[in-house]
Amino acid sequence: MPKRSQNVPAEYTVYERAIAKEIGARIRQRREHLRLTQEQVRIRMETESISVTQGQFSRIEHGESLLNVAQVIALTKVLEVSYHWLLEGEESERR
Repeated sequence: MPKRSQNVPAEYTVYERAIAKEIGARIRQRREHLRLTQEQVRIRMETESISVTQGQFSRIEHGESLLNVAQVIALTKVLEVSYHWLLEGEESERR
């Protein structure tokens, strides 16, 4: 069975990488603003029933991996931000 990426146009993978980097940068920015470590964020995500390894979280922050929907939901709660801000960066942080 061919890998999913073999059927995806090159422009799409470039676009995905750009989005992943932007989202990862916002996650790191907000995490640092809250003075949380990656481990603290991961533990808080687990309280939302979402488990990610240290390696997975690092790849997300470095823009090497896109979030799934469950991770987005957990991170908006943990980082106290809106979905719109996390995904698009256009809305101010939730207070």
